[in-house]
Amino acid sequence: MSRTIQRVIWLLLLTAVLAPQAGAQSAQTTPPQAPPIEPKAVDILKASCDVLASAKAMSFTAVSTYERAARNGQPLFYATKNEVTLQRPDKLRVITPGDGIPDEFYYDG
Repeated sequence: MSRTIQRVIWLLLLTAVLAPQAGAQSAQTTPPQAPPIEPKAVDILKASCDVLASAKAMSFTAVSTYERAARNGQPLFYATKNEVTLQRPDKLRVITPGDGIPDEFYYDG
């Protein structure tokens, strides 16, 4: 796995872990001590990254939702499904059907 992909994966994982804590920390005057990270959890994460790094090709589906306000202020929730296919060293395809305008992204070297 390239260093860029590893960095993106680490950034996504850190964002997922730290995002819920960000709102709570802004309301406090002194930041609480971060809980220690278990070595076994780090080992599992490193092992999974090694598996992804050694894969010649992979595909996955990512589902996300986002909220937009309607004209009357009512919140509307939209779903997006991303079908991602990666083939090393230089092919990437992301197909995004779902609510709104469908999108396609292709990278070929």
